Amino acid sequence: MALVRATSVAVAKPAPTPVSKDVKYGAAMTFQQFIALSVYLKKFDTIKEVSATPYFSKLKPASDIDLESIKKWMVNGWNTERILYANTDIINIQENYFALQWSFPQAYYSSFMLTLAFMKANGQNTTSHAGIIKKFGDFSKQGKYPPFISFYQDGTEKNPTYHNIQKFPTKATIALDASCMKSCQTQICRFLSGTRIKKLKEKRNEKEVRKLFKKSCGKKNKDSLNQADWQQISDKIGVTTIMNLLYRKRIKSNYQDIDTYNYEELKADFIHNCLKRVVKELNLIHECYLYKTIGDANYIRIFQEYVKGKEIPFLEKRMEIINNNLYQ
Repeated sequence: MALVRATSVAVAKPAPTPVSKDVKYGAAMTFQQFIALSVYLKKFDTIKEVSATPYFSKLKPASDIDLESIKKWMVNGWNTERILYANTDIINIQENYFALQWSFPQAYYSSFMLTLAFMKANGQNTTSHAGIIKKFGDFSKQGKYPPFISFYQDGTEKNPTYHNIQKFPTKATIALDASCMKSCQTQICRFLSGTRIKKLKEKRNEKEVRKLFKKSCGKKNKDSLNQADWQQISDKIGVTTIMNLLYRKRIKSNYQDIDTYNYEELKADFIHNCLKRVVKELNLIHECYLYKTIGDANYIRIFQEYVKGKEIPFLEKRMEIINNNLYQ
């Protein structure tokens, strides 16, 4: 029986899937936004900014706190940040750009947990995402956080106001000069604005809110709102802060922006490293506040129990900074 020799058959590679302008724009804007945030935050000496905040200097250990509950939230925040750092090696390989999709939830949840831990130590009862984000905004408005981290936007789409940050005129929406602080601030303001407009529109469409705005006959809801109506909605949602920015990206990466993370030109490693800086600054600030609110002895004990037998360089570095500058 004659043997049949196998012959190789060339298999044509499928043509690359066309990428929409919206996906390219979304990837570019995400890159610009987090580069701007990272460069801007890097400008400041966090521990000096915290120490110079009058509210922080007045903080004292609370007399009645649920230390075990606070510890639980601190550990949750630290665990999630460790996952964020562990994913760095994965995302640094260009072929794994899609993994950035999970960096945003990790960044948000780590920051949220440390914020929640401080709020609980401070006597706040809320544990919801909306509640904690709003409290962060309230603390920002009241000057209880250092100005560099408590920038925020208030007002409506047509009448926005920016605080602790400034928007400068530029020709192109996507333009960013990372060597220029004015350019970075402007990009952050755009990030705030897009996030706030989205939230205003979502709030406007809530059933209970729609009922507030009736036509002059009083029987049907208005199809369009005037400036005074929008101001009412603005008052309901509070201010838009860095926590809102992280929350928005957490939602978009989980549910709305999947195509962006399948875009091969996404600069995932840069964005991931910028996210780590944002989380580092937010967590260091809340760790400083916790250090004073639950007392240095309690804080050090919780930290030592957590790191025992482990190597966590980024956390050990922050503890060194706190101890060297805040311990009395």
